[in-house]
Amino acid sequence: MSGRGGMTRLRAWIVAHPEVALVAGILTAAAVVHAVNMFGCPYFEHDEGHRMSRAWSVLTAGKLSPYVWTYDETPLSYAQLAGWVLLTGGFHTFGAAIDSGRVFMLVLQVIATGCVYRVARTLSRSMVIGSLAALSFALSPFAVYLHRIVYEDNIATFWMLVSLLLLVTGRLSWKRAVLGAIALGLSILSKEPTVFMLPGFACIVQCRVDVTRPWRAAVGWAALVAGVVSTWVLYAALRGELLPSPAGPQHRNTLIGAALWQLGRARDGGLLDLSSLFWRTVQIWCRDEPVLVIGGTLGAILCILAMRWDQVAGRIGLTCFCYWAFLGRGGMVERYYLIDLIPLLAIELALACDLVVSIVIWYRRWQPALPQWLHERAIGELLRALSWLSLVALGHTMLGRFTSLVCRLLASAGGDDDQSKPSFWRWAAARNPRLLVAASCLAALTVVGYSRPSVNVPHFDLARDHFLLWHDQQTAGQRAALRWVQTHVPTDSRMVVESFAWTDLHDGAYQGRVWPHAFPHILAEHNPHIRFDVLHDDWRSIQYVVGGRAVINFAYRAAHPESIRGRALGTILQREALRHATIVAAFDNAAYPVWVFRVDPRS
Repeated sequence: MSGRGGMTRLRAWIVAHPEVALVAGILTAAAVVHAVNMFGCPYFEHDEGHRMSRAWSVLTAGKLSPYVWTYDETPLSYAQLAGWVLLTGGFHTFGAAIDSGRVFMLVLQVIATGCVYRVARTLSRSMVIGSLAALSFALSPFAVYLHRIVYEDNIATFWMLVSLLLLVTGRLSWKRAVLGAIALGLSILSKEPTVFMLPGFACIVQCRVDVTRPWRAAVGWAALVAGVVSTWVLYAALRGELLPSPAGPQHRNTLIGAALWQLGRARDGGLLDLSSLFWRTVQIWCRDEPVLVIGGTLGAILCILAMRWDQVAGRIGLTCFCYWAFLGRGGMVERYYLIDLIPLLAIELALACDLVVSIVIWYRRWQPALPQWLHERAIGELLRALSWLSLVALGHTMLGRFTSLVCRLLASAGGDDDQSKPSFWRWAAARNPRLLVAASCLAALTVVGYSRPSVNVPHFDLARDHFLLWHDQQTAGQRAALRWVQTHVPTDSRMVVESFAWTDLHDGAYQGRVWPHAFPHILAEHNPHIRFDVLHDDWRSIQYVVGGRAVINFAYRAAHPESIRGRALGTILQREALRHATIVAAFDNAAYPVWVFRVDPRS
């Protein structure tokens, strides 16, 4: 009786609080999809180890980097990672150091999903549209892959969404505007690219603020954001590291020098050159996540065209294109640069669906008899075709068969042209057309996203394995290599290691042992102190090399400077070390194998 009474009370509570129950379900789904196997997939990337090492330096030494800070990135993301580690009891509360960072990404992802829901819900006044935006953001396989990795972009995106939430919900008081400006400033200090969203956010302030001169208020708001960001400029100026040194703009130990270096990376024609890195990366994004990238961009265009009726949605669309303009400037574009844009694309896709449904409702009100090609029979035939195509595209896999079955069932539920017979589609369109459109969009995102091969990331081929994100142990080789080093390599050995292992070797996680002479592979080659003072510019000083593809590609394929601080580089240390090394341990993994090389100085 108690169990039956509990279920009755639960149903009564859900009926009394439907939106709270809906949001709880969405956030639970986002957490489950993100958390299951997040320690196993994707493999530990170089950037993750690099970020955790800087967080370690903030906590243990009070410095922004364990070696030399080069102003190549803004520092707030490392401070937040350090704060998370301090709050949760250390770097190894959840396993390896990078595991702690990934749990932090999970927390941010769940909160960001709630922000996306609330923004879309407020602008559309529809729980269905809010759910579509939130689930598109949370369930996209490409987004799940990127959101699991310890990127500063994920931290910056969280603060950007907090700022957007403060600006679009409720009455825009001065208190909310100031908090929104601070949040956007924190986003920029976490990762610089969100600064290009500032014009769009200022336009949102202009249309929502209740003053006689809204543009003046928007400019003042932008100045407040600039004031928050200027603390970083002030820090560099107080340290005497603001302007480039006589070594020129390539000297990255100054803020302006690092900015000039960043702007000069991979310069090309950008938007105006169809063979540029920007357009090649856009093609990869369109293949990996076509629904959000293409659908969200088209949705932004539609919202801009309809700005007369919904000014905030149109200005969010302008924000999307401000960021697209940054990506197409003609310079370096990495695949993870899309992270900041994904939530805005999900919101614009959902709002565009709401706009289309509103137009159809208006049309049916004035034109009750729809054209013949829009009748339920046509929808049923289309679903039967999709049932066949799903088997062709997905094969006779579990996902393919399930999708085909659902399409056939929905097709059989849809009646024919006889208006006297019951029709599922007629009922759904009359009952809640937004629900029908939202379900169709989510189905398209799920089927297309989890069935497309990844050209850019071979180990992320969802066409081969639709459930790869939740069972593939891509970090197994890296974890095994780290355990082998901690067990077999003496602590006084001079090692060149891939960044994923650096923090675990320096934090004393294994029986309190520390390897102080384990150096990141990039800094061991390019940092003058490590190369000249510790390794004496001699490959024979290296005793072990630990890493996978990143180390091999860096040694044999990466471009290296001809000189460092005026000293000519005669050899590539790691390349020579690998030529005179033997493999003492190998840890095979389909996604990311790792090797331990022991260097023989006499060979």
